Amino acid sequence: MEATAKYDFQATADDDLSFHKGDCLKILQTSGNWYKAELNRVKGFVPKNFINIHLPSWYQENTSRSDAQRSLMSQPVGAFLIRGRQNAVPGDFSISVRHPADVQHFKVLQDSRGQYYLWSEKFPSLNQLVEYYKSNSISIKSQIFLQETQTKFKASPTMQVRALYDFQAEETDELEFSAGDIIEVLESSDQAWWKGQLGDKTGLFPSSYAKPI
Repeated sequence: MEATAKYDFQATADDDLSFHKGDCLKILQTSGNWYKAELNRVKGFVPKNFINIHLPSWYQENTSRSDAQRSLMSQPVGAFLIRGRQNAVPGDFSISVRHPADVQHFKVLQDSRGQYYLWSEKFPSLNQLVEYYKSNSISIKSQIFLQETQTKFKASPTMQVRALYDFQAEETDELEFSAGDIIEVLESSDQAWWKGQLGDKTGLFPSSYAKPI
């Protein structure tokens, strides 16, 4: 996954990763308030509120192989998800894809430069790998193209949350608010960023900044 730095950040611990506003980071792990990332082949932890990242519905880092198998069996051919490999280091991924008769799981490999690949084509990010296999078969034996059909829970239009912290919009599609504001959640298919409405304004906001009421 890719993320763009919203602010400068100077590492204060040995396992932190310094970066400048506008840098493009490769995200390796998204649990907690500190994400593990890579920049110029250097890895470390970064505060998630210093970066701008919208996780697509197909990115399900903590989904197990068996859960992926079960959920994709009810989906059409080409449905997929990318998950962290179990018992592997952060940044090691697998892609699970619905085939005609079953679900197949591919290890996402990385070369010495950190580029991702399944077969011969290599990509600097998971996003680009996914886009490529939407129009090129991911299977060698048959024609199977990735399609984004799997969705997560979508909130009811009447769901409301209370802001826990102030949030200052950095992008035109984000929703700015203050701690204590009541936000109507319009869509929550993304784990990290929900779409909400406050007054006459709508936009994306980090789900960790609010709690349901």
